[in-house]
Amino acid sequence: MTEGETVKITGWQPQRAPPKNECEAMVQIVNEAVMSLFHESKLPLRMFACELQEIYIRCQQKVRQLRADDAWNFPFRGKRTWDRRVNDAASERYGAKIVAVTAGMYRPHPKMFQET
Repeated sequence: MTEGETVKITGWQPQRAPPKNECEAMVQIVNEAVMSLFHESKLPLRMFACELQEIYIRCQQKVRQLRADDAWNFPFRGKRTWDRRVNDAASERYGAKIVAVTAGMYRPHPKMFQET
């Protein structure tokens, strides 16, 4: 074992990502959450950034609403899983509609506001 390495109990297994369709649905909600937080802030894009906790709370509100409307039947997912989906939303694999400003801080991707 190297210094700084986490000690794990026998039988420890890494947590698997949710199925692809659920990950995609979560990323969509993350993108919507960041965009809505940005619009509500009324700040210029260059001055705006939201924290993982704010994004998580907004995503949970949306999921509760979707569950009430019988439009979300995926299982409950904890904050760490949602944080990973935020990272996914900021990756090119998912179209990078948001970007990381610094560790744990995100904003809409500036390309979303460029005229084509």
